[in-house]
Amino acid sequence: MKKLWIAFAIAMAALMVFAGPAMAWGGSCGGSDANAEVECSEIDVTDDTPCVGTTITFSGTVDIKAEAHARGLGSMASASSTAYYIIRDPEGNIVDQGVSDISDCDIGLFSANAYANLPYVWIADVYIALVGDYIAEHGGSAEASYFTLLPFRTDCECDSCSVARTVTAHSNAPLSTGRTRPILTILTSADRELYFTSDGWGDPTTDVIVYNDGIWQVEIADGTVILLDGEWHKKTWVEVDDQGNVICRYGSDGHIIAGEIALSSPITVTKVG
Repeated sequence: MKKLWIAFAIAMAALMVFAGPAMAWGGSCGGSDANAEVECSEIDVTDDTPCVGTTITFSGTVDIKAEAHARGLGSMASASSTAYYIIRDPEGNIVDQGVSDISDCDIGLFSANAYANLPYVWIADVYIALVGDYIAEHGGSAEASYFTLLPFRTDCECDSCSVARTVTAHSNAPLSTGRTRPILTILTSADRELYFTSDGWGDPTTDVIVYNDGIWQVEIADGTVILLDGEWHKKTWVEVDDQGNVICRYGSDGHIIAGEIALSSPITVTKVG
């Protein structure tokens, strides 16, 4: 009985479709449509000429509209949208990123509607650790489509956009031979200290360094060259753990632990406390 009723309902609906001009679907789209629009704002930043050691804030908006409406026998509508932002440092490393996406799908006997509207507002604080160009980009994409069996109609709309902004960071230290001076950071369990070279380019130290935090004393001889994983880095971290072991790090913020350490002079660590 149930199957008979479904067959009857479909047959009656089909009869109504072909009945003539009285039907709203006949010979026209009948209210079916798909719309996809993406608008990207300019990317704002609190300081477009920052110095190393400061924090700047990027922000932006990606406004997405994705809607689909189907009117007809055997209707289906779908919509999807995606928005993102990504920020890279001068070495190409990702320092911050975010993404948001939504989708919707609807199926109906006589109508279907799908909505994936997405107002995406983002804000990101970025610590400036390197000299050079920081590149922020945001963007989005949208797609909306519909389908009807009777009358047979289908359409798909899509849109996308992206905007980028470059911020050039400068050194807050004096220049030597036209280049930024390297920085050596001593890290211990009690405190940290920054050391700047006084001249030249190539050796991380040009003065004898003696650092005492009350527990450990770290000594690095004048002119010591430190190679981490086979390369010299203009920013080097020397970390002393609770057992007095030396760990060296490098990268934009010291996140890379060196597997191999080569020293032209040994680093002396002595427990004093």
